[in-house]
Amino acid sequence: MSEIATGGLKAAADLYLRLIRDGGDQAQGTALHPERPTTPTRWVPTFSLIPYQAVDPAQLGLVGTESFHDLSDEPLDQAITQVIKVEGPVHFLVLADRLLTAADVGRLGARIRERIEQRLKRLAEQGSLVQQGEFIGLDQQFLMPRWRDWRSAPDKTRQLDHVHDGELMLCLFHAVLRQEGAAVDEAMNTGLHRIGFIRLTENAKERLQSPLEALLRERLLIDRRGQLYLGSEALTRGR
Repeated sequence: MSEIATGGLKAAADLYLRLIRDGGDQAQGTALHPERPTTPTRWVPTFSLIPYQAVDPAQLGLVGTESFHDLSDEPLDQAITQVIKVEGPVHFLVLADRLLTAADVGRLGARIRERIEQRLKRLAEQGSLVQQGEFIGLDQQFLMPRWRDWRSAPDKTRQLDHVHDGELMLCLFHAVLRQEGAAVDEAMNTGLHRIGFIRLTENAKERLQSPLEALLRERLLIDRRGQLYLGSEALTRGR
């Protein structure tokens, strides 16, 4: 291949990569190919960093009862659905905290936990939500997670264990998207720092291992002797 042709190919690839980096979340494959399904079938990166938005417990409509156990199913289900809509994928403990604060209850006891778990199971059976381990959300929230800045989350919420693996995949993906060839630890540190977690502790490294392995498995990233690069699937916006 001639030097000119090689240079032209590189310029085209660089331009495409820049469009991928700078395009908004609406620049998915479905925008270019309307025949594609609107809901992705596997994890898809999003590209807009947004502040974490938390539900206002006072707006959940759970006040006015003597006990959490006095709440009927309908208002409790509505409150659960609202928290998930705004904060999903949301960790069970974060969801429970919003509900208890809304109902002016101080402690998550065994009976209250069981009640919430029962309602989650029922809503999942109805197709209203999806549970993945300790996380609850909508299908699309798991497959196309929001890239959130957790600095704006309530102090009690802002814990790395409360961030779903799909969102941590975004941290690593964007770190490598901005700096290919970064060492694994550097990419982890950059990704976490960008969403408001300042220190890359040993626990944080361990927490990020599973999201990293998922990115490598899906060929979104590749590892070349401890340095991370974009993989063959990284530039496919809608999958």
